[in-house]
Amino acid sequence: MSSTCSRAWTDAVRVLSHLLSQGESIYQMMQVTGEEGITLEDYVTYQKALVLDMAYLQQDAYDPVDVSVPLERQKEVFTLVRGLIQRDYPFKGKDEARGFFTQLTGLLKNLNYAPRDSQDYTAYLAQIDDLVKTLGRAPAATPDGAGATSPQLSAAHRNCLASLARGNLNEARSRQAGKRPIHMAGRCAWVIGYGGDIMIILVINAGSSSIKYKLFEVAQRRVMASGLAEKIGESSSILTHVYMTAAGEEQKHVEESRIADHHQGLQRIVDLLMDPHTGVIGNQSEITAIGHRSSTGAMPFRQPP
Repeated sequence: MSSTCSRAWTDAVRVLSHLLSQGESIYQMMQVTGEEGITLEDYVTYQKALVLDMAYLQQDAYDPVDVSVPLERQKEVFTLVRGLIQRDYPFKGKDEARGFFTQLTGLLKNLNYAPRDSQDYTAYLAQIDDLVKTLGRAPAATPDGAGATSPQLSAAHRNCLASLARGNLNEARSRQAGKRPIHMAGRCAWVIGYGGDIMIILVINAGSSSIKYKLFEVAQRRVMASGLAEKIGESSSILTHVYMTAAGEEQKHVEESRIADHHQGLQRIVDLLMDPHTGVIGNQSEITAIGHRSSTGAMPFRQPP
């Protein structure tokens, strides 16, 4: 260890370990008080801890690049993430902070999947650099170097980020056409339709006669709704839908009527998610990505069919 990592490295690890502890404490506080019950400073600390957890600590065992990362690349990405976390960002509110860190996490995850000497790797570094320049102040001086520079962002990538800034996710996705989707859940799910700013994800686990589902708001790790459609194809099916009200109260809705097949079951689930009484979203376009659990995988199955 001493031959490959300096004392500054271990000191930095200790500091970021403390950040993870802070983030967990703030998360537990939000479970009681809600997001509005904490300061903007604490919320930014929580978001930084999420970035560290999701973009550096989590690993995709099915990705040929991320499955086994050489020590030098680990150190390089660690230094990059550390520099991004140690910056002071002049956010005007929690919504701005959430959007920024969600977009940053997506870019870092895609960087993890790109081969070190590829054009994609350089492009993702450029997007990260450009994103930070639009908002972040320079980081405080840190041992062993924390900064990260990269080439200028291409016109295509600038257009994509501009679309995201305007909140037009569909336009951003079209500008990212041909780009690789991100695997948000590693072994458990393929995520389809990534547009660079994932906010709400629908995760589905379809069995032979059932459909389990959960709708997540990613930045806060919040379950918006969940449920189970069972006995699909039988004479009497059951659909149990659990959702959170605007007041933060959990409510349950149960239906007992025949669901002929999985297509009909999925349509009914989407209807409940958008229903004025049982719904938590206004329309389907609010779902940024859809994940499906894969019970098999390994090397032969690496992407949706």
